[in-house]
Amino acid sequence: MKSSKVFKAIQLTVVGDWIPPQLVGALALQRAEVPEVPVRLAEAQLVGEEPNLVLSTSNRIPPGQSKEAIWFDTLGVALAKRSHLLAYPEVPCSEISPQQVIHAQGIIDAKEPWPAEMRRLFLIAQETSEPAAPTFDLAMTLVAAGYGIAIAPMTRLFRYERHGLTVRPLQGKPSVVLAYLCYPLRPLSEVETQFVRRLGSAA
Repeated sequence: MKSSKVFKAIQLTVVGDWIPPQLVGALALQRAEVPEVPVRLAEAQLVGEEPNLVLSTSNRIPPGQSKEAIWFDTLGVALAKRSHLLAYPEVPCSEISPQQVIHAQGIIDAKEPWPAEMRRLFLIAQETSEPAAPTFDLAMTLVAAGYGIAIAPMTRLFRYERHGLTVRPLQGKPSVVLAYLCYPLRPLSEVETQFVRRLGSAA
């Protein structure tokens, strides 16, 4: 006999300009293990007081919420297919300084957590005269055309390999935060707590 118990849906707001692929794995695991508990997704560039769970690829955290880094990645380098840096299986950090580093202004505006670590590693000032593109997509287009290189989490860069560029890891594989999970002030329900564990297992 099937249970007649009705579970309340889990509400998850995704904040930021892109969605980490780990979310797919977490949702698939949720659907396989507890199909009776649906997950309802909402998307926002910035939220205020948020009563639900928030997955944020931005440092802009909803006020009144606690946060923890949930997913991490390593920094990689996007290179044109004819770049001399392709000779390195892992690009030495010392080879970065002489290159034109193209950044996406949209990434800086979105307050994603990893650019600060990139600038720290390579002593790149945010005010420098690096070539800038309005969006990450356009930055990758410039890289593929040979105008420079770009540094970003490997997960983001791999999506652009079919667009005429190649991705190499940085030597030492420096780790950066990819996304935060933000908790509301209220206590989490049992199904929310279990879902949070599934999010963590998808790392």
